[in-house]
Amino acid sequence: MNLKRTAAFVTIGLIWGSAWLVQQTLQTPGDQLQFSALSYGFSAVVLGIIGLIFRLPRPRIKECGYCVILGVTLVSLPYLLSLYASPHVSSSLAIIVLSLTPLVATFLLDAPWSARNAAIAGTAGVVLVVADTASTSSRQLGGVGLLLIGVAAVAISLVLAKKYLSQIHPVFMSSMLLAVAAIILGLTGIFESGRTATAFQTVPWMQLAWVCAGNSIAYVLYFWLLKRIRPDQLASIIWLQFLVSLAEGALLFHPRIQLQMLAGILVVAGGLIALARSKTENKMLTVGVTLRPR
Repeated sequence: MNLKRTAAFVTIGLIWGSAWLVQQTLQTPGDQLQFSALSYGFSAVVLGIIGLIFRLPRPRIKECGYCVILGVTLVSLPYLLSLYASPHVSSSLAIIVLSLTPLVATFLLDAPWSARNAAIAGTAGVVLVVADTASTSSRQLGGVGLLLIGVAAVAISLVLAKKYLSQIHPVFMSSMLLAVAAIILGLTGIFESGRTATAFQTVPWMQLAWVCAGNSIAYVLYFWLLKRIRPDQLASIIWLQFLVSLAEGALLFHPRIQLQMLAGILVVAGGLIALARSKTENKMLTVGVTLRPR
């Protein structure tokens, strides 16, 4: 990736990798749903207004339909599956499952084997980092299954978005996807908790403003990048988010870093770089020879 793409990639990783700082202040799944719905909704409105003010190209009706579907499969469904799976799966095991997203994406498109090897290496690096804290048991199978469905949904959505939605401006695309996600998460939150307008009194509005700004920037950059790099390369943002959260956790809590964890971090970083540098393999040149009788 060139400098602009790398800067966009790193910016997204920093924004989403820092999301745990806000999420840990939200006590219950209902609070998380409410907060996410509000942040997505406000971001969608802001981006829609920006698109109208600057008279950006508007998507066609068919493209809007695809955006609605992606709002479910790329944002809402993976979010809800992760939320419902989290009480039943250890955080370390959940991280391992989610780190499979780039690898799944490489097998859904014509990615070179160098990319698949890099995806395997990146996932192996994540396993090395969390291996000591990961717990496995048959009780977690249901939660792992939900997470795997979410991983597949994200990978498939990125491949389809790359194929069918490359012409939509990232601002309007982000606005529509986030609007759909806000509606779904908001209705789910009301159904789960039964709370409506009175819940707005407990919203941390300052944090919400920062998250809205971050989401607006991150999603626009995300879909801007999708036009310029392969879906598997974009999906590897999950590894950068993981590294950013690790770095922030180390700065805040000063944990003891073992040699195995350090080796895993280096492997993840190497996988990121290798996947970003992988290129589509050139097809073998074949030459037909015709024998003519003398």
